[in-house]
Amino acid sequence: TVRPVPAAARSPRQQALAELWADVLERPAVGADDSFFELGGHSLLAARLASRIRQLFSVDLPLRAVFDAPTVSAMDALLQSLRSDGRPQPAAPQRMAHGDELPCAFAQSRLWFVERWGASAGLYHVVSRWQIEGALDTVALQAALDALIARHEALRTGFAEHDGEPRQRLLSSAHCPIEFIPHDQLDAHAHRPFDLTQPPLLRVALSTAFAAYAPERHTLQIVLHHIVSDGWSVSVLNRELAQLYADALHHRPSALPELPLQYPDFALWQRQALTGPAFDRLLDFWRRALDDLPTLALPTDHPRPARADHRGARLPITVDAALTRDLHALARQHGCTLYMVLLAAFQLLLARYCAQRDVVVGTPVAGRSHPSLDPLIGFFANTLVLRADVDPALSVPQLLERVRATSLAAFDHADMPFEKLVEALRPVRDPARNPLFQVMFALRNMPAGELALEGADARALPLDSGLSQFDLTLELSERDGALEGVFEYASALFEPATIERMAGHYATLLRAFARHQDRTVGTLPLLTDAERTLIVERWNDTAVPRNPADTLVSLFEQQVARSPHATALVHAGSTLGYDALNRRANRLAHRLRALGVRPGAVVGVQLDTSPDWAVALIGIMKAGAICLPMDIALPAARVRWMLDDADAVLCIAQQPDGRDLGRPLLRPDDAALAGEPESDPRPDIDGGSAAGVLGFTPATV
Repeated sequence: TVRPVPAAARSPRQQALAELWADVLERPAVGADDSFFELGGHSLLAARLASRIRQLFSVDLPLRAVFDAPTVSAMDALLQSLRSDGRPQPAAPQRMAHGDELPCAFAQSRLWFVERWGASAGLYHVVSRWQIEGALDTVALQAALDALIARHEALRTGFAEHDGEPRQRLLSSAHCPIEFIPHDQLDAHAHRPFDLTQPPLLRVALSTAFAAYAPERHTLQIVLHHIVSDGWSVSVLNRELAQLYADALHHRPSALPELPLQYPDFALWQRQALTGPAFDRLLDFWRRALDDLPTLALPTDHPRPARADHRGARLPITVDAALTRDLHALARQHGCTLYMVLLAAFQLLLARYCAQRDVVVGTPVAGRSHPSLDPLIGFFANTLVLRADVDPALSVPQLLERVRATSLAAFDHADMPFEKLVEALRPVRDPARNPLFQVMFALRNMPAGELALEGADARALPLDSGLSQFDLTLELSERDGALEGVFEYASALFEPATIERMAGHYATLLRAFARHQDRTVGTLPLLTDAERTLIVERWNDTAVPRNPADTLVSLFEQQVARSPHATALVHAGSTLGYDALNRRANRLAHRLRALGVRPGAVVGVQLDTSPDWAVALIGIMKAGAICLPMDIALPAARVRWMLDDADAVLCIAQQPDGRDLGRPLLRPDDAALAGEPESDPRPDIDGGSAAGVLGFTPATV
């Protein structure tokens, strides 16, 4: 329940803070003691709130402050204790004079070069597909598209290279004709390459598949290139296209407010802002955070190809509403957001899979640090590199605190473009891997925006591009109180069954986070119930019917009778068949009996790995004796102690002549063995007789 504080009871600063809280949370009013996060705030909104507080009060306020002081009254008290550090806050983006050609934003420059190298394979197409039910006026839709392109300079921008660097080229007008195509050509329409020199980098198709029998059912597909758009831009486009369509239907002027600035203004501002001390502070933070960055050793089903081909597949996942509520409660209990809880569980999953504590993942951020950027279409999104020390001895709350601290610090330094970070850190380039990180985590906590076309119902259709930019991506969003998402993975590396198991393990860890906070994260369960039943119960149910009279000797002799010439041993390029092995073991067994070895006696064996070892083991059992194996590298004193301790009557060893072991020594190449019978001896043994014994030497020896 929101408890508004009467305006008279508020100081001017509290009144201003309350208005910021309400505006960011899109609420009519906010009470002085209402928690930002309990009212629906999350990491992205907290970043926007911190940015607006910094601009309004000219203070250097870190993102952590919103978590430490999540209410209006607490933030008011915090601001009273802060003083401006004398360092001017970065100026907000504003309209700038520019011509038709100007520098690219940093992210645009990277995508330009990726496309020039031919390495994108359609990875950077932003595609949305809608099923439209109802009357659709295509003339009005075309007019709305034209008005949208005229409104946003990003949609009238192409790119050209000048002195080795890409430049934006802004046209005064551009046209995107609606393409009418069969339904089975929509995928080809989505993947068709863009010519980045020819704006608009937008295309729209309307499927005619249902025209014959359902004239009021359509499939609308909108494709943008990422170099002029991002996920937030899709929401802006959907909202404004719907408004412009309604205006065109009714032949009225656009009701949309004038844009405060345009994307080229942001590009110029970004290049001016990220210079000098401001850039140096950002770079210093990231150098320290990412020093000696490891490569995530994620086990794969297939060898990594020399060059990533970006073929991918997707596995949908869900987290039910009950567990989602428990995870929200866990986040509130420990001063975190749902994002941080889900990220911590994912990083733990990766640490367990890779058997390493130092885990690195990428995460996308909106990159719209100023409210004036919110209504624009353009490429603002940035990627942060999040590093976690996942110590298995930590408790769940301790791991959450660690992830919370690293996440907030990274978000406070989110203005560093990923492209500039790669340029500064200069990681070893590997065409098979993404630089700095190979696994992505994303919680889409801002709505994508519905396409509400007047007179028709629009439903978003699921899409699978068949591509994967990274080795593995986990993307989640909250809908109707539950979590929905996908594991997207490189199909050249992983089999579908592997990712399905991984998804099950992630769900198991989430449940354990909510229910076992007192346990260390290294002991939290990972197996699903089905896997535990299979591994612990079914695979261990190994009992089979057996003749009580069977012994290892009799089973071996049965195998000899079945396949006497089959290969029994392979060593150093030579082979030994079952019959030959049996005859050699029989000669040894008869020799042991001749030397006085009786059933139940212990015989030591100190031989290297060779057919002689197998002959010795089988021959000893055929004589009814018990084998005491000893390492070939053991010194004589230790061998004597083990033989004495086991009361061994004889030792089979390849020992130098004259070595005293305190009992008779039989060498595998003893000439007397050749004269022994090759028939199977018949010792007095049964299925309960011992076959071998292991010896252990006390530490004092």
